[in-house]
Parts: sequence; C-alpha cells; structure tokens
Amino acid sequence: MKATLSFYGGVGSVTGANFLLAGERTKLLVDCGLVQGEKFALDLNKEPFAYDPASIDFLLVTHAHIDHVGRIPKLVRDGFHGKIISTAQTLDLSRLMLPDAFSVLRSELPHGEEPMYDEEDIAEAFSLWETREYHTPFQVGEFEVVMKDSGHILGSAMFEISPIKGSPPERLESFSRAGTAVLGRRGVTPSVLADSATSLGKEDTPSVLADSATSLGKEDTPSASPSAQGFGGTQSEDLGTSLIREDTTPASEDLGTPFTKGDRKRTIVFTGDLGNTPTPLLRPAETISDATYLVMESVYGDRNHEGGERRKERLAEVISASVARGGVLLIPCFSLEKTQVLLYEMDDLLAQGKIPKVPVFLDSPLAIKVTDVYRKYTSFFNEEAQTRLRKGDDIFSFPNLRITMDREASSEIVRTQSPKIIIAGSGMSAGGRILDHEKRYLGDPTNTILFIGYQAVGGLGRHIQEGVKDLTIKHESVKVRAHIETITGYSSHKDSEHLVEFASAGADSLENIFVVMGEPKSALFLAQRVHDYLGVHTYVPEMGESVEIEL
Repeated sequence: MKATLSFYGGVGSVTGANFLLAGERTKLLVDCGLVQGEKFALDLNKEPFAYDPASIDFLLVTHAHIDHVGRIPKLVRDGFHGKIISTAQTLDLSRLMLPDAFSVLRSELPHGEEPMYDEEDIAEAFSLWETREYHTPFQVGEFEVVMKDSGHILGSAMFEISPIKGSPPERLESFSRAGTAVLGRRGVTPSVLADSATSLGKEDTPSVLADSATSLGKEDTPSASPSAQGFGGTQSEDLGTSLIREDTTPASEDLGTPFTKGDRKRTIVFTGDLGNTPTPLLRPAETISDATYLVMESVYGDRNHEGGERRKERLAEVISASVARGGVLLIPCFSLEKTQVLLYEMDDLLAQGKIPKVPVFLDSPLAIKVTDVYRKYTSFFNEEAQTRLRKGDDIFSFPNLRITMDREASSEIVRTQSPKIIIAGSGMSAGGRILDHEKRYLGDPTNTILFIGYQAVGGLGRHIQEGVKDLTIKHESVKVRAHIETITGYSSHKDSEHLVEFASAGADSLENIFVVMGEPKSALFLAQRVHDYLGVHTYVPEMGESVEIEL
C-alpha cells in the first residue's frame, strides 16, 4: 500500500516531535511535543496544527519527555478525540509531566494572556489514553503496531508499524471528521540526487570523518555552514536514490496479515529517542533488523560521548574539585531519567569512597515524584541495577541526601554551609528552582555548574555552557564567574558512533532512513555518515514536508 509520511515537528530541531502517517483510511500521529529553546515553550507552539486534529484517529507516544508530549492537551483542545497509546510507564510519567509543564507555561505567559490549553484539556487527554505492552502486537485502524524498548528513559518505545491487508479500520464512536489532514507545504516526493553523498556540494557537505568512529571528538565536529544551517528549514537533502523502490512482487492476499514484498514484511519504524549505550539504569535499546523505513533521531549525530567508566570518573573529579574549593556544585538536571541516573551514580561513588560526603540537596518536587514512579517499575532496570536492589541497596538514596519538596525547605538551602551539592530543575535552566540557585551562586568563582544533559540552542543553559559571562536571570543581571563543566556521557541519547551501529543492524532491509530530531548540522552529518558507511539511502526532511512511501 502507499502511505504518506509528513513531518510537522522534530525537523531542523531536537524538540517538538510530531509526525503523521496517513494510510488509505487511517491517520496516526507519532508524538506531539513542545518546541523548546530560549524559553520553556516557544511561541511557535501556539500556532494552529498544520492538520485538522479532529481527523486524526490515533496518537502513539514514544515517551514522556515534554518535547514529545507537551502539545497533547492542545491537540485535544483543538479537536482530537481518537485514542492515545503508549506504555504504562509513559502514561504514569505523563500524569506528572503534563501538569508540571502547564504550571511552567502559565508562569511564562505575559499578563492577561490565556494559555494554549488548561487543566480540563489535560484531563481529557488522559481519558483518551490507553496502554500496551512491549512486543505485543496491536491494531490501529489499518495498521499493526509493535512497541520495542528504545532504552532512552523508563517506558520509552519505538513503534514498528506495518499495514494490515483486508482488515477494516478500528472505529471510535467519538471520532469527529470535520476536516482532512494537510499533507504539507510541498506535498511531493523529494527530488532525487545522484547516488553519491558527495553530490551534496562542497558548501553543503560537512568534512568527512576519518575511518575511526572515535575521531568524532568535539574538536572534530564540523561547524555548520550557512547552507547547512538552513537544513530542514529551506532545503532538504536526499542522500541516495528514490524514496520508493519499484517491486513487482505481488503483495500477500491473506486477509488480516501484514503486507509483504516477497518474503519480507514492509514496515516503518519510528525510533523516538534512542538510549545511550551503555546506560547506567535501563536496558539498552532493542535492535531493529528488518524495517523498510526508519525515522531516526540525530540529537548527537555529529559527536560522541565519553565512555561509561570515564563519565563516572569525570563525575567524581568534578565533585571532588568543587568540594576542595569549598564551593557549591550546581547541577541543572532533568527531572525525568537524568536525576535518577545521577542519584544512582552518586550512591555508588559514595559507597566506594570515591567522593567526599557533603550535603546533597534534591531540590525538585517533580524529580522526587518521578523517582517514585521509577521505584514502581524496577523490573525494567538492567541487570546491574537489579542486582544492587536485590542486595538491599536503595539505589536512589544515600545518608547525606536531603529532599526539599516545598518552597520553604528550598529557601533554607542557602543556610547550609558550603561545600554542598544542589540538584534542581529544569535541566536546560528554562525554569524551575535552578534559576534561583544560578542567580545566587554563579557569580562566585569557588562555585561550579555542571551540565550532564542536552542544552537547547538559545536557552539559558546553552549560554552558560558556551561561556557567556553576562546574563539576565529572573530579571537580574548576573556575571558568571563560576567554573563550568560538562559531562556528555550521561546523555540519554545515543552518540554518532552508536547511531550508525543501530542503523547498521537493518542495513540489508532498509530502503530509506529519515533523519530527524537533531540540529541541522547534526542531522546532515549523521545522514551523510550513515550513507557513506552503510550504503543506505538517507534523507533529512524539512518542516511541513510530506513524502510518499510504499508499505
């Protein structure tokens, strides 16, 4: 069957994931996230969807990070009445993430401006939400879907989707067919370039890597040229030949079975975000070996992380150096996954005597609640974490950890003598209690700020990380004198080397990889690298673009 794949978010940017797959009778979305940057939510989020939400039958949610779920209540407010489907863990985490996001959104609004959704829309979204288990096929209209573990955060899933021949679409009484989806501004199959990555042209092509994946260090990362910066926004690139291969093999005539070409079922896989390898807490992402199309993330498509042991050594070094200076160590930390990983690692370092015992404040109500959800689903942890649990280790706590749930307790942190460590959200310094701490402590050269997660372009966290010295935080001028440290090894995303490795498992069956959810230079770099190393056709789409695929 022919289907249309449209890209309405998560292209030209890491955030705002929103993809539409339209078959003959079924329209399904994958993710509906906030677009983020210098603010928690950019004004772009308020714009109408490029399709009619009432025409969408299903929304599949890969995981609970706000850049993948943050616009779901707006989708409901604008007319969506279909089913929302995810893992049970993603639903439990989203019950925490969406109300918290709403409070931040409301705080950012100019006086008198109405939010793009409200608590009733959040409640309505959860009334439409259902859960499924990994590896158990389920039907969404004319498609069969299987979820596989992406290893990114608790409950994160890849969606493997294939068409079902001769099966009527599942209907919901609440469907509203007030309109049809807009298939994009271009609405055409992309033009075909020559079958060589070098056809991108000297201006558009990043310098080619040495043959070793380890050559992708920070110093070797290509800077984006003006042409590359427009990637995903003004000019798409297709590395390889046609998106659709002609195949005259007749499709299977068995009713209720997936379409096949020859002996192979044709599928499209949406990876969502792919977990770092190895990850301290969770199992690694499962392998995808037989997909026809892959919609793959590229957050770190142009660089590699420190290895597992090195990241832990770096954490111990940064903590020890901060304590030796007698300063405050600030760690802006995402409430979901990063905080739990950080507590897990600090618990182990303290048990081994590799870091000094100083007060550690977890100053994030959301992170505290999320950690309780993690405790509920320990069976999904990797073997090392489960072994520590079986031995009686409380992997998310240690004697010098202090929980500050309310504002009063948070304000008392300043009274505790340094050295001390403060873990607070938000992870990109886009809001939350970390702003108060940054305002108070960044001006002191004995203090340190440590980044362990992605910092969005234009955001406060990225400005600090890149060495901007004069900032405005909560309407006050701050001169940054504190030490600035970054550990990339705690990223929850695969790096360039492991993204290529992930794609290589399916190289024999893949006809095209759509490279998304990355900054332009990162997506372009990965697209070329996968094409050059694996010989698989790759394509970086632009916002609002639609392509026809054959399933």
